[in-house]
Amino acid sequence: MKRNLSDYFVALFVIACSIVLLAALTFALSGYRLKKVTRTLRINYEDVTGIKVNSEVRYAGAPAGRVIAMQHLTAEEREALPNKKDAVLVTVSLDEKIEELEERVRRLEAQVSKKKETAGKDIPRLEEPQPKLEDLKIPGTTFSALQARIRKVSYWNLVLLLLYFASSGLTYSTIMGMSKQLRKPVSYDWLNTEFHRKKYSGLVRSESISGSQEKSYSLNEPGRRRAEVFIAALGADEQ
Repeated sequence: MKRNLSDYFVALFVIACSIVLLAALTFALSGYRLKKVTRTLRINYEDVTGIKVNSEVRYAGAPAGRVIAMQHLTAEEREALPNKKDAVLVTVSLDEKIEELEERVRRLEAQVSKKKETAGKDIPRLEEPQPKLEDLKIPGTTFSALQARIRKVSYWNLVLLLLYFASSGLTYSTIMGMSKQLRKPVSYDWLNTEFHRKKYSGLVRSESISGSQEKSYSLNEPGRRRAEVFIAALGADEQ
């Protein structure tokens, strides 16, 4: 049977449409943009989990650009940064129409540039003296009871007691020093793990210390109540 000429045209049309659709899909998935990128932002990250090349950048919930490149920082590059923990450089292309975002980017770039300029300068900073165990206003009876039962006192109760009688927040190093004086040394590993368990959330709050990588810790109201219960128990045992 002779095939109709229109059948051939239909077959060719279907093939051509398939080729166009495949090309468009490949173009979309590749993230290639016909318009040349004119505005980019380079951002250093400690962790880029969830970010990949061609990830969409949003501003106020609307598309604002895309991630166009990612690369690991070398040891020398990380050493030169204000934040030594930054490990990956992410380059982002931004839409030109978002003027407000561009203005924020310019301010951010100026801040980063200023930090880089001051990072290499040695700025003398006076170290504040760390409080010692004798600086805490622990009543004599409580202190005596604590020393008598120190082996049975948990690390948590010891830290809560120290924070309770401290006039200001204490750092990890201060807590470790005081606990060592009491012959119940609290390790850094314990402070960095058990101290932050979810079940203890809300007992203690932390605050950043200007010009230092350490944080200052103090008691929230639930932590104060728990410390008072422990102190009362120490007094009851002493009687």
